[in-house]
Amino acid sequence: MAYEQKPGQFVLFKNDKGDNDKRPDYRGDGLDLNGNPIEVAAWIKEGKKGKFMSCTIKTKAHDHKYQPPAGADKKPAGKFDDMADDVPFISCELNDDAILKKLRKDRE
Repeated sequence: MAYEQKPGQFVLFKNDKGDNDKRPDYRGDGLDLNGNPIEVAAWIKEGKKGKFMSCTIKTKAHDHKYQPPAGADKKPAGKFDDMADDVPFISCELNDDAILKKLRKDRE
């Protein structure tokens, strides 16, 4: 049976750093809690209490797929029935911290 990642899981593999010490010691990929693909990197560091891993997690922006909220395909009842289907805007919820941080940084 093949390994199948579930939301909230990732794998790490030893990374070939070549002659660049800034490259992570381990790299891998996985799925965030919503099931979207992520990239994970880890560096082995030395601290007061011994060795530890410092890690980063990034969304794979090119693979990020918008998932509409449940019930988004239902038409609202009442006053909105007369609206055209080609509304010139879209409403969505951003709950990805990396995307929100980038949007805030771009505004500065």
